Amino acid sequence: MPLNNDLSLKNFPKNSEAEILHVPKHSLLAPLGLRKGKKIKILSSQAFNGPLVVEIEGRQIAVAKDIAAKILVRHEVSAHAAI
Repeated sequence: MPLNNDLSLKNFPKNSEAEILHVPKHSLLAPLGLRKGKKIKILSSQAFNGPLVVEIEGRQIAVAKDIAAKILVRHEVSAHAAI
């Protein structure tokens, strides 16, 4: 169960930035840049159980919602908010 600011990518709010904490073993995720420790921005969630569109390393990637539900992320606090 997620703690504090940890959520599945599927449930993360649009236009939020996050740090990836856990990625399931899947042959296509790592080559797309979806790896533990990477920063990610949630751009949109498509209707009718369509994919999430995320930005990672300057690229936009569509992630199926069933896979996004298995990716654990934490809210990325900006440097300005930490001061």
